[in-house]
Amino acid sequence: MTDHLVSTPGARRGIVSKSYFPVNVLAGFMDDSHFRAFAQEYLASLPDSEQTALLDKAEQARTFVGGLSPHQDFTAEVEPIDLSQRFADHAAFQSAFGSLPVRFSWIRPENIVAVQTFVNSQQEDVPSGENELIDFALPVHSEVPIEISFIPPLGPIYLVSSSPHFAGLGVQMDNDNSRVIIQPPAHLNLIQLVQLAGRYYLRNGYHRVVGALRAGIPQLPALVVDANQPPDVELPQLGPAAFSVLRYVISLPRPPLVADFGGAATVDIRMRERRYGASVSLQISPLNIGV
Repeated sequence: MTDHLVSTPGARRGIVSKSYFPVNVLAGFMDDSHFRAFAQEYLASLPDSEQTALLDKAEQARTFVGGLSPHQDFTAEVEPIDLSQRFADHAAFQSAFGSLPVRFSWIRPENIVAVQTFVNSQQEDVPSGENELIDFALPVHSEVPIEISFIPPLGPIYLVSSSPHFAGLGVQMDNDNSRVIIQPPAHLNLIQLVQLAGRYYLRNGYHRVVGALRAGIPQLPALVVDANQPPDVELPQLGPAAFSVLRYVISLPRPPLVADFGGAATVDIRMRERRYGASVSLQISPLNIGV
C-alpha cells in the first residue's frame, strides 16, 4: 500500500512556508537596482547560481530594449461608446469619477503605455462578441472572493481574501429583513486608461488587456480619463512594481508598452502570494427599555 502521507509535501519545520506564483516582468525597462528591489524576495529564495542566471536574463532583456526604435504611434482611441446609462446609478463609479472628464471608448491595446511592471502568467478567458467584451472590460459588479471562518457564539469572525481589492469592511443595515450586513466596500475593476500629452497609460486592467492581446483581439472597450499632470497617472501604492511616470516613462522615446509583455523585453520569475484579511468581534449587551 502506498503511504500518501510520506509523498505529500508539507511545511518544513523551523521555517516560514511561502507560496509563489509565476509573473512576467518588464525587466528590460528596469535598471539593475529597480529589478533587484522588485524581485528581492524571490531572489533571496534562490541559490547563488540561479540568482546569477536570472540577473543575466534581466541584463539580456535590457540589451534588447536598448536596440528598440522609438515608438511613433500612441493613438489608442478608435471610437466612442455610449455607456452613459451603464453607471448612472452606480454609487462607487459616481464617487470615483462623477466629477471628472471621463468617456468610454474602443481602444487599440497595442499602443498603450505600461506603468505596472508585471502581469500574472495565467491565461485570461477573453470573449470576442461586442457585448461580452463590454462586460469583460467594464463590469458593473466586481465581487471580492472571501473565505470566512466563525468561532461561535460571538466570534471573532475571520475574513480572508487573495484579492488586493479587499481593503476593509463596511456595515449596512437591511431594515426590511432585520439584518446587519458586513461586507467589503463596493469597488470598480474597469479597464482604465489615462491620457496625458497624447500618450495613453494603462491604470487598471493589465491582465485583461494582456489577455486580449494574446488572443488577437484588435479593440477593447475602456474608460478613458484625461490627466493634467504625471501624478494623475502614477501608481504609487505598487512601489517597485510600478514605473515612475514623472521621473522615467514620460521622457522615453520608446516607453514600456503593454504589448511588450511576453516578449524579449521580459523575464519570468515568481512572486510572493499575498493574503488580505480582517477580523470582526461581536459584543451583545442587553437593554432595558421602558415603554
